Amino acid sequence: MPPVPNLPPLPSAPPVPPVLRVGARDLVVVAGLPGSGKSRLLRRIRACGRFRAVDPEQVAGVTERALATLAVRVPYRVYRPLVHTAHWLRVVAFALGSRDVVLVHATGTRPSQLALVRVLSWLTRRPRRYVWLDVPPEVAYASTHLRGRPHRPDEFARHVRRATRTSLAARPDAVVVDRAWVDAAPLLVVGPRERA
Repeated sequence: MPPVPNLPPLPSAPPVPPVLRVGARDLVVVAGLPGSGKSRLLRRIRACGRFRAVDPEQVAGVTERALATLAVRVPYRVYRPLVHTAHWLRVVAFALGSRDVVLVHATGTRPSQLALVRVLSWLTRRPRRYVWLDVPPEVAYASTHLRGRPHRPDEFARHVRRATRTSLAARPDAVVVDRAWVDAAPLLVVGPRERA
């Protein structure tokens, strides 16, 4: 029997990205504990269809650049309320003014945020969808320190308790994902726009 030649290995197929299917005007709440990877998901997502990602990091970045221009050092915790207020004003503006899918960064642990999402969904006739980033609390807490915006232990514990009470992950319409799903650069597939 002739010897088998040494052939180079066949190239492996590229991994298939995870897919999230949404309607053409859905209001998609990307939720999870602080440090769970919500901003990372919004940065990494690719789409077949039009969407708007609304993230407080966008407001924080503008604020930090403005402070740097003024040569002023202000801890994030001081201007965090301003960032979150501006973020939710942007969410309202996009939900009311855009015809695209709107992806919203939210902890999902504050009843006031969830109430606002319900009202916006009703006012704009946008179906609500939830994506919950299921990350162990200790990992999420460590991430808040790594990114330089740590939460006090009591604040973070409050988020964990509220997450248990709101239990977005248990909703039948929620998609529960983990960090590996986020790291795989998910594909957002937007359904066809309904004719008016």
